[in-house]
Amino acid sequence: MSYKANVRHLVPSAAKSAFQWLGLAAAIGATSPTWAGIPKCSDYVAAPNVVMSQSNALESIVFDKQGRMLLSNINKGEIWALASPGGAPTTVASGISTIGGLALGEGDDLYVGSGNSLNGAIPSLGAASIYKVNLASGETQRYATGLAMSNGVKRAADGTLYVSDDLAKVLGRVTNQNGSVHVDKIWLAQNSNGMVLSADGKTLYLNQTFPSKLKAVDLTTSPPAVSTIAAPAGLDSLSVFDGLAMDRSNNLFIAAWLAGKVLKADTTGSLCVLAEGLSFPSDLAVGVPPHFNASSLYVTTHSGKVFELPGAAH
Repeated sequence: MSYKANVRHLVPSAAKSAFQWLGLAAAIGATSPTWAGIPKCSDYVAAPNVVMSQSNALESIVFDKQGRMLLSNINKGEIWALASPGGAPTTVASGISTIGGLALGEGDDLYVGSGNSLNGAIPSLGAASIYKVNLASGETQRYATGLAMSNGVKRAADGTLYVSDDLAKVLGRVTNQNGSVHVDKIWLAQNSNGMVLSADGKTLYLNQTFPSKLKAVDLTTSPPAVSTIAAPAGLDSLSVFDGLAMDRSNNLFIAAWLAGKVLKADTTGSLCVLAEGLSFPSDLAVGVPPHFNASSLYVTTHSGKVFELPGAAH
C-alpha cells in the first residue's frame, strides 16, 4: 500500500490539522522513530481496559449530570451516550457536520462544536459554529456562528465558551450578556487544541498542537498572559497534543495523538507517560459515578475505541 493510502487508512478525519499531518509525515519519514524521551509514570497503566470498540472515529468526551459518557462521532456527525461500560451507545443528536468539542451547560444543555475542519486554517472564513443540544429532548439549535474552528469547546462557570483552532494561531471566545451572544473569533492569537479550566476558573490550560506544548492562560490579566508549562524536546515535540483533562489533584492528562500515548503533567511541567499503544487518542475525561469509576481516566480514540485507565485519576 502506498504512503498516501496508508495515511488515509490511519487518519479517519480530514479535520485533523495540518500540524498533525506534518507531525505524521516527520515521524513516518524518520529513521526508526522512537518516543523514548519522556519517562513512564510511577502509576503507569500497562493494560488499559477497552470500554467500547467500534469503527467510528470519536473526537470528544464529557460526562453528563446523569453520569452518562457523551461522545462526538466524527464519521456520523452524531452525539452518542453510553450509560455504562460495555453497553451499546444511543444517539442523542445527529446532523451536526464536522463535529468537534463538547461542553456541558446548565440543566440539560450541551454545547457542541461544528466546523472542526480544514477551514480552520483560514480564520477569516469564520466557517465554524456552536450548537446547543437539549440532552433530554434531542432538540438542536445553532447558538453561535462566525468562529474560525470548533476543535475543542470548554465552558466556564459564567457561561463563557472557549473554542480552539488547531490549524491556526487562534483561540476563540463566546460570551452571552443578557441573551445577546457575542463571538470573539480571535480572542487570543494562540494555536489551541484540548483545553481544561482550573478548579478556581482563573487559569485555562491548553494544548498547542505542533510543536506540542502545554500552556496556561491567566484569565485574571488583561490581556491574558500565556505561559508554557511543558515543552517536550526532540521527536516528542511531534507527539501532537490533542485532548486535555484535569483530576481533583490538579494532575493534567494529555492525549498525545500521534504518539498513541496519554501523558501526565503537573502544573510545574513535569511530564511522564501514563499509558501507550492507544492508536490516535483524541480526548479524555475523569469518570463520573455511579457507572463509571471516579478514579479512572477514560480516553477516546480516532481508531474507534474508548479505553479506561484504572486508578489514573486522583
